[in-house]
Formats: sequence, C-alpha cells, structure tokens
Amino acid sequence: MWYYYLMNNISVRLKKRREELGLSKTAIAKAADCSVTMVAKWESGVGMGLEYAARVSKKLNVSLEWLYSGEGFVGEITNDNRIPIVGNTQAGPNKEWFDFGYEPGLSDEYVNFPCSSKRLYALKVIGDSMTPRILEGEAVIIDPDSKPATGEEVVIRMEDGSVMVKTLAAIRDGKVFLDSYNQVYSRIVYEMKNVKFMHSVIGVARSSRINLAY
Repeated sequence: MWYYYLMNNISVRLKKRREELGLSKTAIAKAADCSVTMVAKWESGVGMGLEYAARVSKKLNVSLEWLYSGEGFVGEITNDNRIPIVGNTQAGPNKEWFDFGYEPGLSDEYVNFPCSSKRLYALKVIGDSMTPRILEGEAVIIDPDSKPATGEEVVIRMEDGSVMVKTLAAIRDGKVFLDSYNQVYSRIVYEMKNVKFMHSVIGVARSSRINLAY
C-alpha cells in the first residue's frame, strides 16, 4: 500500500513543480523519453518507474528524494549526482568505500543519478539469478541508510564474505529468506546472525548509463 501512497504524492509534486516552472506535459515527456499520455497518467496517480523518475527529476531541477518523498533539493542541486560503482555483486563494496565513504577518485566508473546523499553507492551485477529483472553488466544503486523492505531487492553480505543481490522475502525467527527473480534458483535461508549487512537496492542502471570517471 505504501507504494501507491508514494506514487500519488509524486503525482502532486510533479504537477505542481511542472506548473511552477511553466513546463508543458510535452516538455516532461521529451525529457523522460515517454509519451504525453504517460505524463498525464503520472499526474493522475499512475506509478512512475525509477528510470523515468530520474529523468523527470533532472528536468524539474529537483532531487529524486524530493520527487519521491518531498524531502531533499528543490532548485539547484549542489552535487554532481555521480554514484560511484565501488565493486560488484559477488565481492561487495571495496574497502575504500567502506572505510571512508565515497570521495572523487575512489571509483573508475559511476552512474548519474539525481540524489542529495553522498552515501549511495553502486555495484556491477554478476550472474543471472535476477534475470530478467536485473541483467548481468548492469549496476544496482544502493542506499545503506534505507531500511530493507520485504518484496524489494537487497544486497546482502554474509560473515563468510559472500555477497549477492536478492529479493527480500521475509525476516522471521532469526532468519532471512531470500528469493531470486530467475525461477531456476531456489529460495535461500540464512541465520540473521551470519549476516554482516543488508542494504536496500533503490534503482537499477542499464549498462548504457554507466560512465567512466575520466
């Protein structure tokens, strides 16, 4: 239910901000690479995908957080919106990111993603367990400060060092239940005491959106 509530709030903010800037639905559609009809549907409360939301927030000159929650930047965004790719979904974030957080120069690749947080990071996807939802070579964008929710994708690292991206099915009785999008793979169950961290995946960047830092 929270998803639909969130989307309805997006519709209000989208229309209000668009009108404040004097932008037409056509201008938003062009920026989002979609139809004008789709923009009208968003403004009437139909859900907006994350890829579209990233493009729309850039056109509206707001942060993605503001579009989704009403918090964050409205107007000039002060950072360069580069989310560093600091590892992969088999090895996890590199030591530099874990020790210091992201600073320019610590990553050779990045994803452009409107946000105000310096804590977001990205990992290159390895394997086919989440196909076709997430393809190998794409990047998952991760918020270490967001609380994981059931039914959503997470990056999980175990105490033995293994790392994976999965769908969080449930947490109960001191155990975590993880599913793969690819039905070839069976459900995995781990003891929570063996989980080092579990971070929320808040977006997926197609391989065409991955850029070199130089």
